[in-house]
Amino acid sequence: MPDGSSLPVPEPGMVFICRLCLRMVTAHGNGMDSCGRSDCGGPSAGKAFPLYDGPLAGVLENYCYMCGEESYKAISVDGQKRLGMCKKCLVNVFGVREKTNNQEET
Repeated sequence: MPDGSSLPVPEPGMVFICRLCLRMVTAHGNGMDSCGRSDCGGPSAGKAFPLYDGPLAGVLENYCYMCGEESYKAISVDGQKRLGMCKKCLVNVFGVREKTNNQEET
């Protein structure tokens, strides 16, 4: 995982990718808890962080965008760049479970 030691302490509930975005670092430095960009966001907003500007640019699929763990799968949102997801967040956030023997994926 890239070194984020120079970045601000993350706010509870803030997704990992936002914590590493320079727009959020600037906003946090100005006492704000959000970058305020309505034209950026993740899958819940139908987007793939199109304005992301940080150390993971170009490798967003390698790390879980939610928690920063190593990516288990990459998801694509409307054909935009791919975002990484770890197994834990796939289950906890999206309810995705692996197929086992003759079971269907949920």
